[in-house]
Amino acid sequence: MKRYRIAALAVLWAVAIYGQTTVDLKNQTKNVDFSASVFTRPMKVATSLPTVCTVGELLFLSTASIGANIYGCTASNTWSQQAGGSAPNYTLSFSDATTVVMPHNSGTTAILAQCFDSTGTAVEYNSLTVLDPNSVEVTFTVPQSGWCVLNTSTSSGSGSGGGSGSGGEPNTASNIGTSGVGPYKQKIGFDLQFKKLRSTAGRLQITDNPTTSTLDFDAIESAFNLGAIGGTLSSSQILAGSKQGTGSKLATFSGAGPVTGNCAQWDSNGSISDAGSPCASISLPAQSGNTGKFLSTDGSNASWMNIGQLQGFTVANTAPSDGQALIYNTTLNRWQPGTVVAAANVQAGPGIVISPGSTISVDSATVPSSVSTVISSHNFPSIPASSCLTATFSLPTAAATDTVVPGWPSDLESNLTGIMLVTAADEVTVRLCNISLSAIDPTPHNFKATIIRSF
Repeated sequence: MKRYRIAALAVLWAVAIYGQTTVDLKNQTKNVDFSASVFTRPMKVATSLPTVCTVGELLFLSTASIGANIYGCTASNTWSQQAGGSAPNYTLSFSDATTVVMPHNSGTTAILAQCFDSTGTAVEYNSLTVLDPNSVEVTFTVPQSGWCVLNTSTSSGSGSGGGSGSGGEPNTASNIGTSGVGPYKQKIGFDLQFKKLRSTAGRLQITDNPTTSTLDFDAIESAFNLGAIGGTLSSSQILAGSKQGTGSKLATFSGAGPVTGNCAQWDSNGSISDAGSPCASISLPAQSGNTGKFLSTDGSNASWMNIGQLQGFTVANTAPSDGQALIYNTTLNRWQPGTVVAAANVQAGPGIVISPGSTISVDSATVPSSVSTVISSHNFPSIPASSCLTATFSLPTAAATDTVVPGWPSDLESNLTGIMLVTAADEVTVRLCNISLSAIDPTPHNFKATIIRSF
């Protein structure tokens, strides 16, 4: 009898053990107390919000900001963050970036953002785009290094399972002051909208300066028409170059009002001013009886002078012959026609010949002459970088003291230069140099060398 009792207990014990693995806490337990448990994990843990959920489910989002990890399914397929108040700040650092994607995992599209550079100075971002309830994208006009801080503006938001977040913050913007036109227009949702600045007449240039985070205004001087501008320009506002120098200039009047009869004068600024007294005048002598004379003045007085005198000496009343010139006769103390000079009285220098009859000509034996040669289709080999090659050619009558005028081909390769010189009697050397950092293989060219000889 004891044998059967032990067997029955064993069966009941096995059933009890098996039953412990399939306990339904909802129907088989009452007043469950886990306060003494060594370890508990009452919620499912995930790195992203599931797309499907049933009302009442709870989930711990491990990738969310600390303190904002718990989400509840508040409607079919809709997750809502369960943390009280606004979600904690989310910070992301970046370096030399124009686009930054921030996975804040706050489950809301109501996001506030502030960015700073590496020195802690606030910088203005170019755009902020909400990619989805758990991430935003921030862009900058120029690369930035620093960090951005995000925060939500509502106590709860919608997850990826559906639903939508509530509206933006209650703050707004306004134009202050008692007069003028303000740039603020309106706020739509989270978007504060401002009017753009533009120059309708084309006389003002507005530039967005991302380096200084400023809008720069510059007047386009060439677009202004002085005729359409009221007011008065002073002499100091006109450039000196517009009043002084050659060409068309602007004349201005300086000083007190001019006095009738006074002389005008220029001052050092290029303006006309009253000289303070009448201009000096010279009385002209009577013209009658002075036919054939010319008028002369020393600045203060004027007089008629006899045309028959030159430097106070009489001019002979003798008709000159062809080829004669006016010469001074020291014996008669007068000017008279005569032959300039006899050939025998003139000494000619090198290259000049004076023949009988006062004919002056060039001595072709000593006058500057030249001799040249053309080196046809000469092909220099490849010239290494920063190197020179030479070639020698025959030029009869060339001497070491002669100067060579080089005639380089018009299609000579770029970065090739050189000199030509007489290195021996009847011989010209061409030195061609490569001034680049790589080798150059010239094509065949015609080179011309010309020698000019002086007196």
